[in-house]
Amino acid sequence: PDAPLAGKLDVALGSDAYRKLHAVIGGRSDSSGALAEVFHYGADGFKDLNSGQDTGFEKTDAMVKLDTYLGDKQQHHLEFKAKYSDETSNETYLGLVDADYAADAYQRYSASQLDVMNTEHTHVSLHYDYIISPKSDVSIIAYNNDFARNWYKTSKVGGLSLGSGAEEIAAQIDNGTYSDTALPEVQIKANNRSYTSQGIQGELAYRTGEHDIRFGLRLHEDDMDRYQWVDKYDLGTDQTLALTSAGIPGTDSNRIDSASATSLFIHDTWELANLTLKGGLRYEDVELTRHDWGTADPQRAEVPAFRSNSVAALLPALGMTYQFNDDWVVLAGVQRSFAP
Repeated sequence: PDAPLAGKLDVALGSDAYRKLHAVIGGRSDSSGALAEVFHYGADGFKDLNSGQDTGFEKTDAMVKLDTYLGDKQQHHLEFKAKYSDETSNETYLGLVDADYAADAYQRYSASQLDVMNTEHTHVSLHYDYIISPKSDVSIIAYNNDFARNWYKTSKVGGLSLGSGAEEIAAQIDNGTYSDTALPEVQIKANNRSYTSQGIQGELAYRTGEHDIRFGLRLHEDDMDRYQWVDKYDLGTDQTLALTSAGIPGTDSNRIDSASATSLFIHDTWELANLTLKGGLRYEDVELTRHDWGTADPQRAEVPAFRSNSVAALLPALGMTYQFNDDWVVLAGVQRSFAP
């Protein structure tokens, strides 16, 4: 907000217990500003479980942003941002057999009654700008992200995988046509993973005549920690799940994948009347590693198996737009892409 202090509150309600709350407050003085924002929404879901659980979701985001200009001519600008979000979604991969889908596409089998995705995310960043002159400036940003999620979801029913017979057994239980004397086992996998990414990026911009030239450097690190397990349940003819074997965390997947990357780039935007040309060159150098303790070492007590790899790429790009008139623009481009 540009006012000394301003805000808004937005509340909404809807079907399936839908709710939304959005609150914002902030303001600024001659040289500084602050903003706080909260967004929450959710619903009970529009699908139906015979066992009665919700099939909806709930999500909350909160963010704070602070900025200030420093120096006699306000040549320096600092911006701090912090963000938090979490989510609970009662969603599944387990589908329906054709006949049940035709009868009611919004039903779900009881074998999926415990399926849920839980996530949590935090972000912190600090952005610094230095206006050297009307023609040039420097921008630097440092950032850190942490994200954790566990999708606890049905992976097998009666020893059969999803799409390969699991739905048929789940349907028989719910439809009362299951005839085997032994209760079918439901395996629910905890796809538990956490991710981090952090780095610093700097950019120098220089403008002269028709050119806007930018040089950049980024140092980046990220990793993924997979620490998964499988719980086993009996699915009764009363459509309830009874735990028979609690899995040990780390006995399904147990490894950390990491990457360290250095990126360099140069980019130019060239304005020639109605023609705009954009060209750039980027260099990527990535070091990849994996530490794998395997399913037999959930405590990570032993030395893990180790793998590493490195990859580098030079990535050119060229694009153009031509403005014929107020209604017509021609654009074209060619670039080399990179997926390490």
